[in-house]
Amino acid sequence: MMCDPSSSAIADDDKVQCRPSQVAVRAVVELPSNLRNLEIKATSESPTQPVTLDSSLTPLENFSQLPPELMAEIFTIACQADSHKFQKDKQRSKMTTPFILGHVCARWRAIVWSTPETWSHLLLCLASPRYETQVSLLEGWLARSGNCPLTIEFNFLEEDEWSDRTPIELIQMLASQAQRWHSINWVFPEGWYDILDEVKHKFSILTTVSTQPLWHDCNLAASRRKRLDLFQFAPMLFDIHLNGYYLTDVAIPWGQITRFTLQHVYLDECFYALVKTPHLTFCRIYTILDHAGYRDNNEQPIHLPSLARLVLYSATWEDTLHLLSYTSAPELTTLEFSSPQNEDLPSLTPVLDQLGCQLTQLKLTDFVFTKEEEPKLLEFVREISSLEELDINLQAHSTPVSDFLVELLKSHPSPPDDADEELAEEIFFLPVLRRFLFCGPVKTKADFSKMLLDALKRRRVLGRLSQFDLIAKGECQHAPTPVLKEEFQALVDGGLRLSISFDSSSWL
Repeated sequence: MMCDPSSSAIADDDKVQCRPSQVAVRAVVELPSNLRNLEIKATSESPTQPVTLDSSLTPLENFSQLPPELMAEIFTIACQADSHKFQKDKQRSKMTTPFILGHVCARWRAIVWSTPETWSHLLLCLASPRYETQVSLLEGWLARSGNCPLTIEFNFLEEDEWSDRTPIELIQMLASQAQRWHSINWVFPEGWYDILDEVKHKFSILTTVSTQPLWHDCNLAASRRKRLDLFQFAPMLFDIHLNGYYLTDVAIPWGQITRFTLQHVYLDECFYALVKTPHLTFCRIYTILDHAGYRDNNEQPIHLPSLARLVLYSATWEDTLHLLSYTSAPELTTLEFSSPQNEDLPSLTPVLDQLGCQLTQLKLTDFVFTKEEEPKLLEFVREISSLEELDINLQAHSTPVSDFLVELLKSHPSPPDDADEELAEEIFFLPVLRRFLFCGPVKTKADFSKMLLDALKRRRVLGRLSQFDLIAKGECQHAPTPVLKEEFQALVDGGLRLSISFDSSSWL
């Protein structure tokens, strides 16, 4: 692991003084109790061969009694727990690395140094003052990883220091292992393109790529940007995240991509990319840029027959609805929206009609509602009879909802035509709802707690609802009585995962 100069986790291989992360320390401290639980379980299942644990030993001593193969597996899990995360500078020094584990004792070092899988995940944060040391460490790291497929996380401590400097030795070292690249998440300077061009036919096992240019490269005019074609011949590539690229200048095996994340793109580029990726099962689009009328959208029908999950964040409703009006996704089950522009909520029912899907999960994030929008949202959500999970998160300055929660959960009488009202049937909107999370401002009425309790009780009779979480912003004007609190607790005792809080003050 190569990190910033202040990182205590990185130093000369033989002289480093490392401190384990808090997670690693806690895991070792908890090990005896976990092993005792295993001992009890093993004894009950195999009483003729009981497993004993010496309670007089320290956690480290108990741990060191484990077979080397099990210790190696635990070490590997500990070192790879933070994969696919670019940690903040202060966090990197607390991460568990093979170097940290190898300096606990000679036995640990021997196990770590001889377990290639432990070294197969590489987190590299290039720092100019320590470049030579990092190159040396990288050489040893790659050697100890043997022939294992590599997961590489790469970024820069200070990007500006590398806008006109190319770390030739480091690039060549990584390029020499191109046939082992399995997953890569990096900041990729355009100045490296030509150096790595010779290995673009060697990515035989590469499955996942997350890439973005240097900020310096992002600021170049489109005519000066280089074409990204390093991964166009990767036969196993199926998951790609592109951030900050002109998509017409990107060459990848579009037709084989099944998981796609686009970040900072124009609306016309969304059309361009989605038409080329008909086999998507997952699609996430962050930040559709304002085209200010100077780019043609090039609209054309988008058919995504296998798409199961769609996430659209940081886009205007105009762009979102325009894109979806051309999209069909009959297998879509999960839809996530955000509304950072604080725009009025449009009519969303036509969106589902166009997609032609049966949603089971809906997530609305960073919304700001007005009083007039609460009924519109209620009407939209009610119509999704197939919905099983609903997650709504309002911004703190949103107008508080008042009737939405109870109206959505409660039952409604449906008297038959020309029949006695006593024969009226009880119906529920969202009849298969299992999980409901609401976070945001709530204005309670005098009977709110009683009505909510009644709605939850009736939902439990259906046998569907298993979890309800209400995280309300603001003070509860009408808290439940002790008797009502007992009834809420009875729901919990009956198996409902229930959490209700107002400004961190819990009802339970």
